[in-house]
Amino acid sequence: MSRKRRPGRGRSKRSGSKGRGEWGSKGVGKQGTGEKLVMANESRKRLWPDEDEWLDTFREYLCGHPELAEHVARIWFALLEHHSEGPEGVRNARFIINQALRLTYPFTRSYRLAYRHYLLSLSGYVKPDDEPEQLLKASIARARASIAEARKSKRDLKD
Repeated sequence: MSRKRRPGRGRSKRSGSKGRGEWGSKGVGKQGTGEKLVMANESRKRLWPDEDEWLDTFREYLCGHPELAEHVARIWFALLEHHSEGPEGVRNARFIINQALRLTYPFTRSYRLAYRHYLLSLSGYVKPDDEPEQLLKASIARARASIAEARKSKRDLKD
């Protein structure tokens, strides 16, 4: 189903309001500045869209597409139903959300950039230290270390 952008219904609300990117996704520190890379609780809260941001998104993508709106509403309802079914339902809802997240990835800028980088790697023009596997392993290791440090700090605060 083709979705045309409507004039005046751009991404201005989400892309620049309050100094945030997509629903506050700019909440991480800058590499090399000494800032923590792990988001603070306040930054995590901003990741969830507020009502206006939800409405902007729904207007942009669902306006003029009642069948799609109905489908999305059924997904939300099914997730709510799963959550009310106890631990097994919560596991089912988690599976559904993880699946949706995995299937969303190919539509992201990160995916496009990673794919372009992968193609450059295949061409042989990427330096060994810049190979996708090397970059990603190093980034994942840094992120895991930051997460471990944040968890430790959180435990220390509780004690």
